[in-house]
Amino acid sequence: MNKLFRKVMRIGKRLSKKNRFAKIKPLLMMGFSIILITFLLADSTLSVFTVSINGKSMGQVRNKNQIYTLVDSVEKDLSEKFGTEATIDEQMISFASTKVKEMEPLDEDAVIWELSKSENSFLKSWVLSVDGKRVVAVNNEDKANQLLNAITKHYMKDGSHYLSTDFKESVEIHEENVHSNKLLDYEEALRVVLTGTSEIKEHQVRNGESFWTIAEKYQIPIKTLEAANKAIDPEKLQVGQKISLVIPKPYLTVLTTEEAIVSEKINFSTTYEKTDSLHEGEEKVKLKGVFGVKEISTQVVRENGEIVSTEVLDSAIVQEPSNQIVLLGTKAIPSSLGTGALDNPSRGTVTSAFGRRWGRLHAGIDIANKKGTPILAADGGVVTFAGWRGNYGLLVTISHGNGKTTLYGHCDEILVSQGDVVKKGQTIANMGDTGNSTGVHLHFEVRVNDVPQDPLKYVEYTVN
Repeated sequence: MNKLFRKVMRIGKRLSKKNRFAKIKPLLMMGFSIILITFLLADSTLSVFTVSINGKSMGQVRNKNQIYTLVDSVEKDLSEKFGTEATIDEQMISFASTKVKEMEPLDEDAVIWELSKSENSFLKSWVLSVDGKRVVAVNNEDKANQLLNAITKHYMKDGSHYLSTDFKESVEIHEENVHSNKLLDYEEALRVVLTGTSEIKEHQVRNGESFWTIAEKYQIPIKTLEAANKAIDPEKLQVGQKISLVIPKPYLTVLTTEEAIVSEKINFSTTYEKTDSLHEGEEKVKLKGVFGVKEISTQVVRENGEIVSTEVLDSAIVQEPSNQIVLLGTKAIPSSLGTGALDNPSRGTVTSAFGRRWGRLHAGIDIANKKGTPILAADGGVVTFAGWRGNYGLLVTISHGNGKTTLYGHCDEILVSQGDVVKKGQTIANMGDTGNSTGVHLHFEVRVNDVPQDPLKYVEYTVN
């Protein structure tokens, strides 16, 4: 076709030189132009490459380097984002050579999106394997080693003298290319190894809640809740505290062997002296006892902080105990005070009943109401204790004679004193939340010869 075009042009030039056909020269030139345009249009196809990623068409390019430039750019961005060397899997990219009259532009945004997908790229990482099973991958070898150190230290106590530390399982760190969705940051990797899961299920404690109500809310056994929160004392829940709902199953078992010197109390003996200066059931310390102290040297082996074996190496008494002398009242309580029957000690609803709770005996009932609600003597008697006592907080104890006593715990304010004679229904305190309490309530106990009884056998309340 080009040869024909050149031949026509040569003929035109000869005719022009000879000045022949001068009158038709413009017409000839117009014809030549039409022929030229026709030839050019007939030969206007382009050689291009149709680009596909994972079988999805992305458009067309004249040069493959246009795609490889985008690959380099995405690898650089991923490397900066994850802090390690990134490699795009180029096997998913295909080029189909073709000729077209009009090229389909390359959709660069779509290309970058596809290349950036986690399944289309690999990141250089260091994988922690336990007994041959890949557990977590991090972007730095130092981080992987720090991870093992942090896991070990998690189960070690400051001030303890450790003879050795090790892992029960076979542990290995090796380099491996992984997809980006398998790469974890340091804190997340630590949590996965320590808990056995990347799933977080927590509950934030609200006012008035207890382990009992939380377990009931999520329909999980109370023992499961206790196992998931071994470091938390159920009696000392705080509003806003986070409670785990998942039992941790660590991937690693840290074995520690430590040498410890443990101080052990030696109980003192208590002797009683009767006196008619105190009412029946009332006690008063005449001479305070002193615990003795024994020091025991032991070798303790633990698995994840839990003792699995203890060997006593040596022991010695460093302080002998001193006996305590207690005055025991014999003065009869006026028969006009104690009726033998108990009335409700306050207004409210029972939120926790008598019985086993959190692995131990809940020796009374919890009666909830607002702060300042009056607390009444369930029967007449003598106040044998009025003050602060450990988990009870502010506590009042009343002896009603015949070995029967009642206890009123977590008071906000006490209105009686030890030794006071009180009548049935007399206000003795106001309701509060002192001591180990998850909310405002009265902890009410009934004891016969110091043995806890179910108060609901003596008083009437609606149990929530």
